[in-house]
Amino acid sequence: MRKQWKGQGRALALCLVAGLGLSAVATAKGLGVQELFAQADSNQDGSLEMAEYRHFLELGFAQDDATGDGSLDRHEMAQAMARASQVKLSADAPQIQRAITMTFPMMDADGDGQISKAESLRYAAESFKASDADGDGRVTLQELLATRSGRGRGR
Repeated sequence: MRKQWKGQGRALALCLVAGLGLSAVATAKGLGVQELFAQADSNQDGSLEMAEYRHFLELGFAQDDATGDGSLDRHEMAQAMARASQVKLSADAPQIQRAITMTFPMMDADGDGQISKAESLRYAAESFKASDADGDGRVTLQELLATRSGRGRGR
């Protein structure tokens, strides 16, 4: 039986894993990339279509948005990343803060200090495309891991 992530931080974690080969969170010992992937792969066919990926991210975004204002600030992002970590990292852990410093500016397209759902989904679409090494519109676990290690398309 697979571990249930209950949505807490899962959307952000998978987005970061797909989008950043060097993400401190994605490389933190014990982060269950395979488990995140399995949770997102709703039809269990071994690959993610953009619709599955987007649905997975949308479900998690509301849970990551602790204030309910429709956006994530740096603190909410850090909290989500800490919850997604299986190694009991706190939101102020150096690994989390490095990941925030690297990712937040890339995701915050309008520079307002908040990541809206639209910005998150736009970043996710770019991450998905970068992870889809063979361009077939599906991302396999192997493609995701290659992106994570910096070998994906466009990396």
